Amino acid sequence: MKAKKITLILSLAIIWMMAINVDAQTLRRIEKKAVFSDSISNESSGNTNDPSTKDFHLVYIDHEPSPATPATQLCTRIMKMRTNAVESGNALVVYLANDDTPMISLTNLKDPVPELHRDSIDAFYDIVDALQNIGSHEVNSTTDVETLKGLIGIDGHFPMFDETNIEDVKLRYKSVTIDFYIGPRFWNLRYNDNIIAQLYAILRLSKYMKKFPRKSLSFNVYKAQGQTLKYPEGQPFGIHNKDGINDNPKVNVIKEY
Repeated sequence: MKAKKITLILSLAIIWMMAINVDAQTLRRIEKKAVFSDSISNESSGNTNDPSTKDFHLVYIDHEPSPATPATQLCTRIMKMRTNAVESGNALVVYLANDDTPMISLTNLKDPVPELHRDSIDAFYDIVDALQNIGSHEVNSTTDVETLKGLIGIDGHFPMFDETNIEDVKLRYKSVTIDFYIGPRFWNLRYNDNIIAQLYAILRLSKYMKKFPRKSLSFNVYKAQGQTLKYPEGQPFGIHNKDGINDNPKVNVIKEY
């Protein structure tokens, strides 16, 4: 019942955001007012369900100034993702690139560094607030690759794969989705190669995306509607074609949002 109440409040908040562009501080107060149990307000510290029963969703956000990332539209999308995660108990990581101090929100995941634990509501709405009120954020490819590897790599806090038996690798979650929301600057600075393709290679997704169907393991790249990404024909993720990413038909499609 508590989770259903929270999701109802969040759903209304999404409608208000779309209609009148409600600010993040108001949205934060709305959700916190609806929360009357630590078991809901701190999903990231208290949820201990078997990962194999959860869907895992990681969202990477590149926030650009010109052409501007459509912040309200993107905030609405991640609000919907959070609403679904709270209602279903599934795991959600929202990652906003921010130079050498990325902003990370965990929903329904145990915080890997308890002494640095932050309320999941605050962490999430800090990201919404940053997208709404700061013109753009810088990307640091070294920081992002290392941080993401530390989150979802084989030795990370939330590894995607169980490699106990290397001959029969399994997904630790019911499904895994990794989404990148990027813009033209990201591509022009070759982060398509240095972040997306690099992470793809580190995670050995070329191998595992052949083993698992798309509904179980999905790796997606999104750009805002109408924006143009410039790259040589057939090489959307760079000339180095790390681990054959340009040749993978499950990845080599850039979607619009």
